[in-house]
Amino acid sequence: MPTFKIPFLGRRPAFGDALSMRGAQPKPGDQAKALPWPLRKLVYQNMIDLLPQGEDEAAILGALRANLQKRKKIADAQAIHRVYLDVMSGKTLLVALGKLPPTEAAMLAAGAASRSYPKAMQQILELRERVGRITGLIAQAVTEPTVYMAGLYGFCYVIGTQVTPTLTDAIPPENWSTSTRTLYALGWIATSWFAPVAAVIALILAIACVIALPRWTGRGRAFFDQHVFPFTLYRELNGSAWLDTFSRQIKSGVPEANALEQQMKLAAPWLASRLRPLWQGIRRGEKLSVAMRATGHGFPSMDLIERITMLQGKSNFANVIEVAAQQFGEKVEGRIRRASVILGTVFTLFILGVGLMINASVNSLMSDVARAVGF
Repeated sequence: MPTFKIPFLGRRPAFGDALSMRGAQPKPGDQAKALPWPLRKLVYQNMIDLLPQGEDEAAILGALRANLQKRKKIADAQAIHRVYLDVMSGKTLLVALGKLPPTEAAMLAAGAASRSYPKAMQQILELRERVGRITGLIAQAVTEPTVYMAGLYGFCYVIGTQVTPTLTDAIPPENWSTSTRTLYALGWIATSWFAPVAAVIALILAIACVIALPRWTGRGRAFFDQHVFPFTLYRELNGSAWLDTFSRQIKSGVPEANALEQQMKLAAPWLASRLRPLWQGIRRGEKLSVAMRATGHGFPSMDLIERITMLQGKSNFANVIEVAAQQFGEKVEGRIRRASVILGTVFTLFILGVGLMINASVNSLMSDVARAVGF
């Protein structure tokens, strides 16, 4: 293979010669660091197009690196170069890309096992797009009500700091109307410890959910997976992605037990805890659907378990469960879309209701003040 210099690499000797394996290698710490998602996405898109045309991984990475260099994206080109060097040294693409998210790593491993990297990469892109759409739907559902809530909080804060301190001096509490008492209570809530404590509790709960979703495997998790958002959504999304990956592995001839064992090695703790009983059941000679029922986890979902029970033993089992997994993922997205619309509507109506109540309370307060001064 010819060797030639790349200017930006020449200025940084640590990267050595672009196509020469005699160049200095990246530091071990750099090898373990995952390639950022935008660059991984670029790698996947190029390989989806070029691998079926006979191009090899190293050539695609080299061309991508050169393209990034021409566009003056030096840092990105250097990152791709590190992956290129690892691939040229004999490492698999999965290792060269660094420590990937568990689901993405499992999909790539399945693609390597079935020699269908392009399909696995397309699956990764589709899953990321689906998760992005669902995240956007949820964010859209809560953004407008949150803005309204912030405005109402600011109004109540002004009431609490500017109006209520003099209210008790101007009007005896026994002469307050119900609406005035409500306004006083809202002002107190906005200026007391209640608001910051509630915000801190909400933040702690959000962080706890983010930490617990891929890690928590103890008692009570099965109940949360079935009944508590966002655990239900996490189970369904990861379940459909797992089943899609699993179907591709067995379609390529990988035995079910071996496929599950490989996935467990790459999975996050929660997913591994759901796959281990399935693997143990299949090792005992049970069918996949029987092992799924026996766990009591309802993973990936009771609907999918029922469908797998009906399809088990069919000659085209791998194909039909792949279709079932994709349809289930679309069903989950549609359900979230409907739920986000309902959630946004409920939040908006609630905020508007609070706003109308505050407006009535202000009018009542003005009437109380007018009566107190003799008008």
